[in-house]
Parts: sequence; structure tokens; C-alpha cells
Amino acid sequence: MAAIRFMLLLNVVLIISGCFAGPPGNPTNGNGGGPPWSSSFDFDVSPCELGEAIEVNDLPELAQEFLTIYHSDDAILAVREYMLSGGMVAYGVWLESGGQLLFDEEGLLASQGGELSATLTIESLPPQTIAYLDQQFPGWEDGPFDIEGQFLYGTLFITVDIDNTVTVNFTGEGVWICEEENNGGGNGNNGDDCDDESLIPMVLPWLDDNVGNYDIDDIQCDDWCEETLLIQLELEDVTEAFYFEMDGTFLHTTLDASVIDLPAAVLIAFADLHPDYVLTDEEDDIDRMEFPDASSAFRIKFRPHLFNNGRAKLVIAEDGSILCENP
Repeated sequence: MAAIRFMLLLNVVLIISGCFAGPPGNPTNGNGGGPPWSSSFDFDVSPCELGEAIEVNDLPELAQEFLTIYHSDDAILAVREYMLSGGMVAYGVWLESGGQLLFDEEGLLASQGGELSATLTIESLPPQTIAYLDQQFPGWEDGPFDIEGQFLYGTLFITVDIDNTVTVNFTGEGVWICEEENNGGGNGNNGDDCDDESLIPMVLPWLDDNVGNYDIDDIQCDDWCEETLLIQLELEDVTEAFYFEMDGTFLHTTLDASVIDLPAAVLIAFADLHPDYVLTDEEDDIDRMEFPDASSAFRIKFRPHLFNNGRAKLVIAEDGSILCENP
């Protein structure tokens, strides 16, 4: 039954993916019968291959010609070069429309698809995927987890995020490919020092001196950046969150922010480090930090690798200086 549910989901997503189909197999370029566009190689690029960011001009000439003919009106968001097994080189192109194109080392189109994903349930997972998770991560289904079926260049992969601590990748058939640890984990509580009850006495002196009447809504540890643990405090009916060092020393408040709130200096600093990445409120998390001296900074949590669920953290001061980077 699980296999049937999974195949039904696969068929639905494959139908949707067909909306991104490009030119038919082996067409000519229309200029006197030029070379065929389709690659004779059969290969995939999985979420485990992060690739290296390159420029459009670094693509093989045939790939550039293909993009000019078929996607001249579609902005290119990212271009990546992959070094695959056997010394094979591949190139991936992500389009603003959501399309994904994969070229071989000669620039011929190997596969394509749309940026599509769907949330899965345990019941819809292939049996061998469940067997692997049960063996390697006993009790994984008892904690928070996210299961997603996602297409990469037209090929289906299954991604399981367990308690926000580890991401496990499988083929569409359920065969294990790779896994990686994520920065932070769960609600951010790490180690014996992060028991919620033990944190409250640390912050009470500052609260009594600076806030007055208050009710604590939530308190926990937060892996803020570079694996530095801080105390995160939220009060009832208060928008800001308060951050302290582990000894109770107050550091700053934070508020949710948007891309439009980022000063020009911050945007420039981010672009210098990640020139191919486009920040969006839908995909990325931005916090505005306010310090006691009235200065401010921004923590940006983003995915520097388009095909990887792990997030990086970057803290940039309002003047554009980098305060912390946690790739």
C-alpha cells in the first residue's frame, strides 16, 4: 500500500513536471541543421553533489546557444559545475521561471525539469527507506521530522530531515545516497547547560532591573552563529526576543526582518560573499539585532547550496562589516 501511495504521488508530480518540458529530443538549432541538443549520456546529479558556482560565460558554447534559443526571455538565477564520478563534468542551470537544466560536459542537454517538491508521509515512503531510517536512527519517527519528495533536474529524490539535526537523502526508489549534519538542532537546546528551568535564574536579575512586570513565554538555548550558544528569551505580549550570554549577560534584542529592511551596505557585503545567491523572504530568515549602544546588525539564515537543506548563518553589521559567518 505504501508503494502504491508513493507511485501515485510520483505520477502526479511527473505530470506537473511536464509543464517545464523544453524542446523535443534531438532537434536542430534551426540554422542549417546544426548539432543535436540532447546528450547521449545518462546520468543524474543528486542533492549530495553541491557543485561550484560559475558564470554563464563559463558554460560550454552549445549550452550557451541552447539558452539563447530556448530561454532568452528567462533570467538565469544560478549556474553550477559538477565533478561527477569517473571524471565526468556536468553543468546545471536554474531559471527564474523554476526550470532546471542539466548539460553534459559538451553542453548537450542531459535532463530538465521544474523546481517541484511535495511533502510526504511515513506511509508513502518506500519500505527500504523506512528500514534504513529505523536501523540508523532508532525512534526517529517519534521526534520532529520532515519528509519531502523533490525533483532535481527532472529526477526525483527523497529528503528526510530528522529533528533539524541531520538530513538524509535517498533516490526516488528509496535507496540511500548520503546524509549530513545540520547546524544546530531541534529547538536549539544543546547539552546539560540548556535545560530550560536552569536558564531562568540566569536572566532574572536583568529582567527585574530592566523590564519590571513580565511573564516568560519561552526560554531556550540558541545556536546563534559559529556554534556559539546563547540564551533566547521570549516574553508574553512582547514582539522582540532577548538574547543573553550563558552567564546571563544581556547582549541584544531581535526582531523579524525582511529583505527590504536590509541596508545597502548589508546587501553589498552579502553579495560580495555570495554573488550568485538571491535572498527572498520565502526561502530565507532574517533577524534584526538591536544592541544597547543603539547600533544594529542582521543575522541572515540562508541555503548557500541550492540543492542542500542545510542553512548557513551570516551576521552583518549595519555598516556592512561581517560579525560572524557560519557556513
